[in-house]
Amino acid sequence: MNRFKGLIFLGLIVAGIVYLVNSCSNDTYPRPSAAFYLNDFAGALSGAAELYIVGEGEDLYEDTMDDEDGGAQIVVATFLLDEGQTAADYDRTEIFRQWKIGKNDMGILILLLYEEGDLLPELVDAQIEAGYHIEGYAFAYDLDAILDDADLFEPDIGSFETEKRIMQVYFTVLEGLYRDAYDTELIWDLEDYDIDYDTYFSYSSTDSELPMDLIAYI
Repeated sequence: MNRFKGLIFLGLIVAGIVYLVNSCSNDTYPRPSAAFYLNDFAGALSGAAELYIVGEGEDLYEDTMDDEDGGAQIVVATFLLDEGQTAADYDRTEIFRQWKIGKNDMGILILLLYEEGDLLPELVDAQIEAGYHIEGYAFAYDLDAILDDADLFEPDIGSFETEKRIMQVYFTVLEGLYRDAYDTELIWDLEDYDIDYDTYFSYSSTDSELPMDLIAYI
C-alpha cells in the first residue's frame, strides 16, 4: 500500500514538472521592460518617444484606475525580426496575454516590427491588439484605420518621420480611449513632439542628461 502511495506521489511530481516546463515554453516572448509602457527591443525609438509614451501611459493608468472600466493601459512594443523571420512569427494576442496589459481587460498593445537597416532599424509591420472591454467602445472599430491613415510605410520617409507617424498613431489611440471610455478630452499637438525630439538630441550631445523642456514636461 505504501509503495502504491509512493508511485502516486512520484506521478504527481512528474506531472507538476511537465506542467511547469510547458508553461515556461509557452512564454515565447521576453518579459516587458521595467518601464512597461514602452518595450523597445528593436532599439528603434528615441529617448523622446520613451519619455512621452511612458509618461502618458502612467498618467492614463492613474487617471482611470478608479473608474468602472478603469486601469487602462496602452503599451508599445518593438521587435527586430531575425533573418528568415516574418511578421507571422509574432502573435500580438499572445504578447498581450503574457504581459497582462490593462486591468479589467482595458488594454491596448501597439506592436511594431523592424528589420535591420543600413543605419537604423526599418519598420516593416505594425499591428494593434485591444482587450475585450476596449472593443465595446466606438473608437476601437477605427484602430486599423488609424494605422492605415498614418502611412507608416511610405518609402524613403526617414527614421524621424516614421517615429513622428508612430507617435501620431499613439496619440490618436490615446485620444479615442480617453474620449469614448472616460468622457475626457485630450489635447495634444504633434508639433510639440517635433520640438521635443529636436531638443532631446541637441542636448544629448552635451553634458546635460535631459533637456529642460522635457524635464518640465515630466
